[in-house]
Amino acid sequence: MDLSLKRDNVRINEPVFENTADHPVESDVMLPDYCPDIARILKAEAFAVVDTKTLETNRMTVGGNFCVKIIYIPDNSSSIRCFTYENAFNHNFDVNCNDRNAMSRVKTKIDYVNCRPIGPRRLQIKASISINAKVWSEKDEEFVTDCDDEKVELQRRQMKASSLIGMSEKPFKVEEELEVGYGKPAIAAIIRSDATAVVQDYKVISNKIIAKGELLLHTLYSSDLSDNKLEVMDHSIALSQIIDLEGVDEESICSVNFTVLDVKVESATNGDGENRMLAATVTINAQANASKMQNFTAISDAYSPTFEMNIQMKPISIEYVSDVIKTNETVRLSVEMDESVNSVTDCTAKAEIMSVKANGRSFVISGEMTVSAIAADIQGGPAFIEKVLPFTVSEEMHSPCDNMRSEPELTVVSVAFSLASGRVDMRVDCTVSAIVYGIYNENVASDMNIDESKPKDCKQKTLTLYFADKGEGLWDIAKRYNTSMDAIRRENNLEADSLPERSMLLIPKKHCAKGC
Repeated sequence: MDLSLKRDNVRINEPVFENTADHPVESDVMLPDYCPDIARILKAEAFAVVDTKTLETNRMTVGGNFCVKIIYIPDNSSSIRCFTYENAFNHNFDVNCNDRNAMSRVKTKIDYVNCRPIGPRRLQIKASISINAKVWSEKDEEFVTDCDDEKVELQRRQMKASSLIGMSEKPFKVEEELEVGYGKPAIAAIIRSDATAVVQDYKVISNKIIAKGELLLHTLYSSDLSDNKLEVMDHSIALSQIIDLEGVDEESICSVNFTVLDVKVESATNGDGENRMLAATVTINAQANASKMQNFTAISDAYSPTFEMNIQMKPISIEYVSDVIKTNETVRLSVEMDESVNSVTDCTAKAEIMSVKANGRSFVISGEMTVSAIAADIQGGPAFIEKVLPFTVSEEMHSPCDNMRSEPELTVVSVAFSLASGRVDMRVDCTVSAIVYGIYNENVASDMNIDESKPKDCKQKTLTLYFADKGEGLWDIAKRYNTSMDAIRRENNLEADSLPERSMLLIPKKHCAKGC
């Protein structure tokens, strides 16, 4: 017998592809004419950013820029200089996905970089870029939500799921002329400029996200007073961008970030002809993704007290937004220093997340922090110290879940340091942003029908005594005795779906198809 069933569907985003590929980089590079000859390399710092990604039928193409900053000591000098080498890269992934509306994200990290001088003006650079690509496709899961037939008992389950509305990216440039701070000497040469962009607040209006934040520029330079004397200066620039994202509204759950793609900083003269200006051009990518929550009812079990029943179940895996984390954290680290180190001019830090887990109500991020220090030895010569140290930060979750996934972003905003006896103590200020997804797997009814040719036998008496254990559910008892949960509740004056303690129950008989 066909039943009058009500159906619904929930839209979920199913991962259809994830892969990590190693992209090698190998180049022979000549120093430009304006760079002095190399005597000794102190450090090679590399990073890779993705600026394009194209998802076509069965293929994903990723393009970006590989950059390595080589900090070195020039020939016949005790000063420090920096040379930056950039090279575009492209990588293809074979993706088995024909969904034109599929969404993707790409992350990169540098596995290693090696820079070897072949001569005073020639370098051999070898590196490996790790590229992780992930693709999601929309999928509709259909299931039974109700059955309008008094011969059927239903176990309903209230469920929730989140589906991805969309992802959007918007590259933009910031061009500023910045002054050297009062009391700082003029610029002889820029050694290094690092930039960090952070989102401080955002507002959602129909189909748009307005993001506000700041760009933090940290510059290390040699002064015109002495080529060996290094100075640092910091600048802050306000940011505001409008990101178009179709379907987003005030009820959406959003994640918004700024990522620095490129930094170009050159010294410039002021009105007095002194090198006391910085001409900065920073390319930033504004990224946003938005999800929406769906609440629905599904049938997790069903039976008929009167007839044999066929029910088809199917497993579904559902994700829902459990928590949104946006906070500031401070990581304190100490680096042992050699006795020959006399002073420290500048410290930087770079974080790599290694693991994410839920521990009760805590969201725990663990990883490694690469800290670097440019110092001077007791003879006044330059020195470079680098250590990789473990770190852990923990955030409280408002809605803890055991089975979860998250891809948090941890951005180093600033590094403060002090030189103590035999060590450097560092305070690393970071921003942490994450969307935490809870995951659960359920079996739900996809179809059901009654076989009226197979009525159930009614051997049960008018009332049956049943001794139930603590925590036993009324649904299982009712199904076993071919009655209903409501009948058991009424007969025993119960309200809950399970028994708080061991109890004696009266199980009422429900009339069967044979009329007994």
